[in-house]
Amino acid sequence: MRDVGRIPQISRLTELFPLIDPAQDVRGRLTEQLLVEIYRHARDDSNSKFKLYVYELKKQYASGKLGKSLDRSKHLGELKQVVTVFEALRGRLLQLLADGQLHHREVFRKAIEEEELKAFANMCISLTTKDNCRLYKRSGPRVSSSKDESFRALYDYYRQLLDKESDVERARLRRLIAAEAFAQMSDAISSVRSEEGVQDYRERQKMSIEL
Repeated sequence: MRDVGRIPQISRLTELFPLIDPAQDVRGRLTEQLLVEIYRHARDDSNSKFKLYVYELKKQYASGKLGKSLDRSKHLGELKQVVTVFEALRGRLLQLLADGQLHHREVFRKAIEEEELKAFANMCISLTTKDNCRLYKRSGPRVSSSKDESFRALYDYYRQLLDKESDVERARLRRLIAAEAFAQMSDAISSVRSEEGVQDYRERQKMSIEL
């Protein structure tokens, strides 16, 4: 309490934990004099000055992940295949909705249970924004049985993504797929379920163009 009791913000103490935690290797490399200086900076510096001081200190005593910049783009490459499959399926659905041939839509419907189509539409809307995650309903099977490989892959991935409490992975996906694209996919999936839905979709498209 003598050392940390006068630190004005809990966030500053959190920044110091990797340095002052006795269980960490770096703690044994810090002299008592340096520890006094660290606590002084934590108490007296402005926010910007303190952050710079701690940043430089962590670089100086870098060990393991300590002092290394977080590569926020590292995981985005892993999602490249997901984005590719998403765009291919979205393009195919838009073509089915615009195409006058009923046969092509019937083939698509037969490959996917209606319950899965409804669940997938809900998942896409839930992925549009962090706040919209609350719209997610755990409906449909946990694992898709669809004969459509692209749909099945996205269904299974989105399901496990939305079942996670943390928003970290969903946020990464939102950086690569725009909310408008997710919303369009949800609308297309819902519309393709029936010919009435297809007609409604086309009427809405005409109205949008006129506007």
